[in-house]
Amino acid sequence: MKRLLYLSMAFALVLSACLDSNDLEKEREMQLNELKTFLASKNIPFAGTDTVYCLFIDSTQRDSTSIPIKGSYYVKINYNLRLVDNSKFELVETNNHTLAKSNSILPVTYLKGPSLISVNYTSIYGIYRSLLQLQKNDTAEFVIPYDWAFGSYYTSLIPAFSSLIFQVRVVEVIPDIVAYDKSFWQRWVVDSLQLSLSDTTEEVPVYIKTYNTGDTTKKASDYTNVTVIYKGWLTDGRVFTDNYDTITFNLSGSSIIKGFSTAVNQLNLGQRAKVFIPYYHAYGTNAQVNGRYQVVIPPYSSLIYEVLLFSINY
Repeated sequence: MKRLLYLSMAFALVLSACLDSNDLEKEREMQLNELKTFLASKNIPFAGTDTVYCLFIDSTQRDSTSIPIKGSYYVKINYNLRLVDNSKFELVETNNHTLAKSNSILPVTYLKGPSLISVNYTSIYGIYRSLLQLQKNDTAEFVIPYDWAFGSYYTSLIPAFSSLIFQVRVVEVIPDIVAYDKSFWQRWVVDSLQLSLSDTTEEVPVYIKTYNTGDTTKKASDYTNVTVIYKGWLTDGRVFTDNYDTITFNLSGSSIIKGFSTAVNQLNLGQRAKVFIPYYHAYGTNAQVNGRYQVVIPPYSSLIYEVLLFSINY
């Protein structure tokens, strides 16, 4: 099943079966009763299926850095999505790896830590409306009726007309995602790479610090195919590769991201280097997911690599 919340992914639900109009109406009535029963148990009056219901907002952890969320912002959140079913409140999505494992589902992100999302482009309108009520460091729980969730769409895990419980903690509120990413550049480019940060325009595809010389008679730029051993980090320090991986690619016609190809093209055989790639020469504004629809690299992510040019050939 594709992830429900993460905005950079195309929202698509694979139908698990075909329901006729009578079956859909029965399902709608059943789910509506589930919603009303749950709200009544919380002493919340039912006001329709085109709104969100706030169960609680804990704002006691707000501080001087806490600001209200706006639609144009990005946020980092820890969250769970559960079904309103008045019995087990089944978990259908989370970024919590431990909780996901105990519920036999995949976490939405490959890496541990909060999810980065664009508030304006949530695939669930009720989540958008919920987030607009929060600030940094808030913890909250909302009920999202089916009209502001998935309506009549359904999967093998989520019945048609399902209402959702959205449990969320706001870790970071980011008004300017580009400035936020660049806030990491000083640490990595200047402090870690010992390089100048005099030019941070899009004309700079990559920053490189080499650790050895390698074989100066065999330059990657003189060959067509290269094999590289590498390890990759996000700028917040999380590793997105399985230790050190190996990749072979064509320097002239590869689908490898521009910054990575540009860096390798400057190396000698056997040379090892640390590479910093600004987001616009990495994966840009889009998130990258693996074959299990887990987010591996969030949008607007500059990347750090350690690379070794292992072999070259024509």
